[in-house]
Amino acid sequence: MITIKDIAKLAGVSYSTVSKALNDDPRIKPATKQKVLAVAEKHQYRKNMLARQLSTGRSNIIGFVLDELSNPLFSNISGSLHTELKKRGYQMILVAADDGVDVFSQLRVDGCILWDYALDNRDAFWKKFATLNMPCFVLGTDEAPNSPYIKIDRKEGLFKAVEHLKSFGHSRIGFIGNSQHVKLEGYREALRAHGSDF
Repeated sequence: MITIKDIAKLAGVSYSTVSKALNDDPRIKPATKQKVLAVAEKHQYRKNMLARQLSTGRSNIIGFVLDELSNPLFSNISGSLHTELKKRGYQMILVAADDGVDVFSQLRVDGCILWDYALDNRDAFWKKFATLNMPCFVLGTDEAPNSPYIKIDRKEGLFKAVEHLKSFGHSRIGFIGNSQHVKLEGYREALRAHGSDF
């Protein structure tokens, strides 16, 4: 495997010049950068993420904590997150809620995005997570955590879904859901509002 030292020798530049060129440092002349990148490409150079983490103190990895990796909803969300994070120079890893804190600690991720319903025991997770001293962004919460978050109004969402079906003349509307009672409340309220029985 080719190293930065090897690239420097082949390109006829210093080690620090190669490092700066590979990290898109604006102080490197475009011609020098192109020469370094051409050598790196030709010899299939790949960045050593561990070495980078040791030198910068950052992993450029964001963890996404889910409860169920096979859920198609998460496929769409995680795909979009991955695309946006990659544009910003980050890699994303998917982690099941049970393993999240341990994996984050081992990989020293820079932060996490948490699907709130991934937590069976919120208090235990947050207590353990607090020891990592890393930022976390919460998606889909009904409660306000001690982190930035996006709240999803599931009750209103189910209410509007029932109204939408009623607008097409449907009268017998069923509900299949999980233990998120707030969804069931929205469903019941919409049925009552339209004079239907539960």
